Amino acid sequence: NEGLKTHPSVKSGIASWYGWEACRSTVVSGCKTANGERFNPEDMTAAMWDVPFNSQWRVCRADLPTRCVVVRINDRGPAKRLGRLIDLSKAAFQQLAPLETGLIQVVIKPAS
Repeated sequence: NEGLKTHPSVKSGIASWYGWEACRSTVVSGCKTANGERFNPEDMTAAMWDVPFNSQWRVCRADLPTRCVVVRINDRGPAKRLGRLIDLSKAAFQQLAPLETGLIQVVIKPAS
């Protein structure tokens, strides 16, 4: 993870979620995240650029700052062209909002 950009400790932006539909493999059990581990939408994980794999981040809803979840970064994304800050696993997003919401404003910071 050398060469990753450093960031201010607190960031705000848009969070989305992803599940099996984001898997590019036709065999679900073979879908891998960017760090090489098997993808599981039920884990408390997320995709984010320019931060080390396995770093933990506290993600809170901007409009409900007491509704938070801690996720471990194991993937890269979201697509930079979409302007989103973080892609949460399905399970992590559900802790913050109903899946139907699709996108939420969040504030994130390192969990440590």
